[in-house]
Amino acid sequence: MTTDTNPTGRAIREAQRRATERLDAVIRERSAMLEQRYRGALAQIRQGLESLADAQGRIPIERLPAAERLINEALGQVDEEVRQVIEAGLAQSAALSVDAWAAAGAAVPAAAIGDDVLTWIRAFTDENGLQLSDRLWRVGQAARQRVTEALQRAVVEGNSAAQAARDLLLRGQPVPADLASKEGQAAIRRIQVLLGDELLTGEGNPWFLAERVMRTELNRAYGETAVRAAAEHPDVVAVRFRLSPRHPRPDICDLHATANLHGLGPGVYPIDNHPWPAHPNTLSYLEPIFIDEITTDDRKGRETLTNFLNGQPGTKQDAILGGKAKGWAWRSGHLDPRQVTTPWHKVRAALQRRGIDIPPEHAR
Repeated sequence: MTTDTNPTGRAIREAQRRATERLDAVIRERSAMLEQRYRGALAQIRQGLESLADAQGRIPIERLPAAERLINEALGQVDEEVRQVIEAGLAQSAALSVDAWAAAGAAVPAAAIGDDVLTWIRAFTDENGLQLSDRLWRVGQAARQRVTEALQRAVVEGNSAAQAARDLLLRGQPVPADLASKEGQAAIRRIQVLLGDELLTGEGNPWFLAERVMRTELNRAYGETAVRAAAEHPDVVAVRFRLSPRHPRPDICDLHATANLHGLGPGVYPIDNHPWPAHPNTLSYLEPIFIDEITTDDRKGRETLTNFLNGQPGTKQDAILGGKAKGWAWRSGHLDPRQVTTPWHKVRAALQRRGIDIPPEHAR
């Protein structure tokens, strides 16, 4: 197993572990800021909607355009605030990595590297062809669309139901319970609750999406600075993929952290050929490995991806591969090692094109 004998290596890794703990604190702090910004926008929207309600406490359909403008204005302001929160967090994260190298007394131009990384991150294009500004724009657009459509449905359906209820009453007929329930959808109180769910708590809500972008990019700023600084040290030849103490459950990161795929030791990779970050919102990180820390046993212990996965129990295979469906494909000999990180829907489509029978529970 890779040793821990190089004094400079020990010093920088210890400094990085402390910096990683501080990075977690920065991310939590920035997450709280994002929540505060979205809650502030929600309060602004709710207050504005109060002024648009009629005497019955409902939003009339003719006031819907004004309500939509209110939402666009409040969420447009949040877009800029979210950008500012993330920009400041990027600088903090890169600085933590710079400080870790300085604390260890390593002679690398970490400060200049940190500045270069911030420029690089703003221009970085992900697998979907999107830069950071594009991803934030998408979050903002999704927020406006989600909240506006929820408002429109509530107001239109509520007012339509109210008109239908009035027509029934004029004819002396009772109002069905389901119609009475729909009538209440335009009530200001129900709309206020509905929009809060859409913005802050519902599945895939904008706050969650913004936080995911933030966590991914702050980790990227920290990790990229660390790797570039390590590459400047003449004795650093590799990096070790480490799981965060807060790693929530087994996933692809467990493979990266434990397999000896390059003969450099478990979870150790050439500095220019590592798998980090393995996924968005990652908590894992990299640490430098010096040339004299790689042992003969490390070199002899090199294993293939196939051998590593076949040595894991089925439940661990499922977790690493991302679910029981891909686990089935692997154990059935239908999953190529190059598809380990490929999403199941793409693997499934490829298997179907090959005419392979997929169990019904995995075919959807």
